[in-house]
Amino acid sequence: PTHLDRRRQRQMCIRDRLNRQYFDTFEGRAFLSDRFQEDLGPAREPGAEIETRHADIAASLQTVLEEVVLHMARHLKEQTGLESLCITGGVAQNWVLGGRLRAEGPFENVHTGFAPGDEGTALGAALHLHMTETEGAKAPGPVCSSLGPAYSKDEVREELRRVGFVAEEPADPIADAADRVADGRLVGWFEGRMEFGPRALGYRSILANPVDAAAKERLVTGVKPRARYHPFGIAVPDAALATYFEDVRPDPAMASHRAVREEVREALAPELHVDGTARVQTVPPDHPSRMPALLAAVGERTGHPVLLNTSLNNPGKPLARTPRDAIEAFATSGMTDLYLEGIRLSKPGK
Repeated sequence: PTHLDRRRQRQMCIRDRLNRQYFDTFEGRAFLSDRFQEDLGPAREPGAEIETRHADIAASLQTVLEEVVLHMARHLKEQTGLESLCITGGVAQNWVLGGRLRAEGPFENVHTGFAPGDEGTALGAALHLHMTETEGAKAPGPVCSSLGPAYSKDEVREELRRVGFVAEEPADPIADAADRVADGRLVGWFEGRMEFGPRALGYRSILANPVDAAAKERLVTGVKPRARYHPFGIAVPDAALATYFEDVRPDPAMASHRAVREEVREALAPELHVDGTARVQTVPPDHPSRMPALLAAVGERTGHPVLLNTSLNNPGKPLARTPRDAIEAFATSGMTDLYLEGIRLSKPGK
């Protein structure tokens, strides 16, 4: 049989093993049918209280997903004998799955790209064309997430003039920002090219001290409302991974969680999941942003070279693309400071 015939046979086999009463299809897309609500209860309305039933259903689905992916990974290992696995697709953004695949899976190295969802197909298509159509083409090397638009200091100054905001230009923005993070303030960070993909990785970020429980509370109540069990990501230098985490393999795309070492769990308690794990972004020393320098400066002040890192936007809004977007997010939220290419806007207090 042809490759297409084999693919159709596999699809038919999968369909035969699914109870199709739980699914409706329309134009090739699958949806949950009314049978789901008949058996599992009514759907939870957005913003409604999370009941035990909701948590049980979510936990069951998560567990099945992890077991299926681990089974697939073990099969791939048996078939290939390789040491490295690259995963992509929307499921690759499930950071709990990513953590378990790294901890329990058979591959020594697990790589998740910074744009593993549908948007990443554009990047893949461009790389494929480059490799196949360019004479003597070589792989361009590691592709970082900062592929979006960038803005100069002069453009930032012009935008601030238009909106009428008075800003300061500290002589050392890294030291200035580190002082404010150490003081418990919520710092917006806008530099270089915007990230391509679902994660803020140091170019359009809101940063805080993950050791400071009060700062985390202000972030949740004033900027990023979310359930208390849902932790934010922690950025940590590669060199400090062994100090904070059991698994010291890099994950620059913030695609996994991992166990935090027992001796530092009390310090990182505000950002720990109930099982003692934390979501992690590893930052190499040659990271093209100023994150390595900022992490080092924060470490000098707090004793912990780590940063809480979440995206620079308000709930329901996209990642800040322009200085105007960032200023609007700053002005309408509980952020206390915003650095735009090193130019600082600040609010009094915390």
